[in-house]
Amino acid sequence: MLVQGHELVGQRAQAAIHPQKKNNISTIVQTWIRITEVTHDKCQENKEKLATSK
Repeated sequence: MLVQGHELVGQRAQAAIHPQKKNNISTIVQTWIRITEVTHDKCQENKEKLATSK
């Protein structure tokens, strides 16, 4: 699932970015990784809150 997401972001980046700006693709991928990490952290926090509230 995560790999498909990275591929999708890469495809969109290549379609949207001019050839001379290829370094932007790595920036977008890094941003995507950061977003998934933050989302994962939020999920972990929510699971911990649920566990402690029971």
